[in-house]
Amino acid sequence: MGEPAPLHSGGSGVSGAPASYLSGYRLMWIFVMFDLPVGTKKQSREPTKFREFLLDEGFEMSQFSVYARFCNGQDSFQAHLKRIERHLPEKGDVHVLTFTDRQYENIVRFSSQRRKKPRKKPGPAGDVLKRRSDSARPNVPFRPCRRGT
Repeated sequence: MGEPAPLHSGGSGVSGAPASYLSGYRLMWIFVMFDLPVGTKKQSREPTKFREFLLDEGFEMSQFSVYARFCNGQDSFQAHLKRIERHLPEKGDVHVLTFTDRQYENIVRFSSQRRKKPRKKPGPAGDVLKRRSDSARPNVPFRPCRRGT
């Protein structure tokens, strides 16, 4: 099998191939899953701070204590992983998983015993990812501001 067709081409490279590929095998999803203690008042603040950090980093809540974010390849994943490491809570478990965009397309979701439609993938600006400021309005996609409007 050959190289997948480019989803976007940005001109010609040295070999005559398009300069940039947005391959579903290079684009990735990061999933962060955590189980943090909430026995004391101080402990219950830690999960809240960690959730707010993830939302500020562009993650969206998939399920309670499971957050997902789209990223552009391994370098981007490593940068996000370093930021996550710097913000880890003192106690508890945090798991970070990656999926290629192709693998993400094959996730099957169920809700109340019914199969759900596949999740919408983000556009070029990541316009379906929610920010913390949008968390008061669930299911409202993040819309980047345009200058001059």
